[in-house]
Amino acid sequence: MKDYPWPVNPRKFVVRNVWVKLPDGSFVYTWDNHDGIDTVKNLYRRALIKGMSKGFATIKSIPGLAENDKRCEITWVCKADLRGRVPQHIMNASIHKALSVLRTVQDIYNRDDEIDVVERKKLVALIKQNQQHYTEEEVSE
Repeated sequence: MKDYPWPVNPRKFVVRNVWVKLPDGSFVYTWDNHDGIDTVKNLYRRALIKGMSKGFATIKSIPGLAENDKRCEITWVCKADLRGRVPQHIMNASIHKALSVLRTVQDIYNRDDEIDVVERKKLVALIKQNQQHYTEEEVSE
């Protein structure tokens, strides 16, 4: 149940969720409307409108450069319909709020700095291992 500020009526979203692990080790998470439940009684003085949401997410492992380097790629596709009239400023705020969940997940699992350190160490080792010869002209520049 999502309650929106006046003049928008509250919305009810009922979805069914399914997780599947594929043979390659990746996951697919999908959700779709579940129409088997009738609308609940109106707890508000405004009409209750049944919204629609469906989509899927794929989560797959990406081979890392090191043996213990684990990475994944997440693709999130979602379609939501609040149904009925909704003012643009309320929609804009709702979209921002919905997408902030993805940003939070990204911030929690972000390992960019850690991966950059590993990559930098590999590059330094490669440079030290392969002796390079420079001319006097290259060194003076």
